Amino acid sequence: MRPTLGLAAILLLVGCASGQGNEDNPFSDEFTTRGGQIELVVSNVNFQDATLTAFHQAGRQRLGVVDGKGSRRFTMDWEGTRDLQIQIDLLSSVSYLTPPLSVSIGDVLRLQIETVLSQSQLIR
Repeated sequence: MRPTLGLAAILLLVGCASGQGNEDNPFSDEFTTRGGQIELVVSNVNFQDATLTAFHQAGRQRLGVVDGKGSRRFTMDWEGTRDLQIQIDLLSSVSYLTPPLSVSIGDVLRLQIETVLSQSQLIR
């Protein structure tokens, strides 16, 4: 009886262990390659409305408009870690492209649009 009971216990343990998937394992390759989101919080201290466009390795994405002296939040779908730049276009046809910032899933970024556009900063 004992060998049968021991064999049954081993089969039960092997069966339970092999039934686990990678869905909730944050260290599995599948989990780390899944996309997520990042958030961009924008404060426009400039008097002019600003149109924002995001540039990254996957392409470009128009985010929207932030009113002069206003603020707005944007979320973007994101995968892995890659560089992000934000182009700020003012109605007066002046534009500025922020320096690249390395961004990962879940990051909350802040962009302050200054009166002197070249002093605007994209930070984590």
